[in-house]
Amino acid sequence: MRAGILKGIRGPRGGYELGRERRRISAEDIFARHPDPRRRGWSRRRFNSAQPIVLPAVGQAEKVFATALARISVDDLVVRLGQ
Repeated sequence: MRAGILKGIRGPRGGYELGRERRRISAEDIFARHPDPRRRGWSRRRFNSAQPIVLPAVGQAEKVFATALARISVDDLVVRLGQ
């Protein structure tokens, strides 16, 4: 699947499994590929007159957020859940 996060398994007992080791998949990998259209482009539609001010700030915030998520692996999330 996308970016090797998931791998499809065919057949009657098929489904999905992780495409690589969970320690090698970050939360940012998942977030960056999330198909939610509300996550991208909202400022362009809602704040056209403020674009020169808003868009750079949103871009900077997205970079900081992506950097923070990149430090968290799926393995980290599983360990935090105690599983």
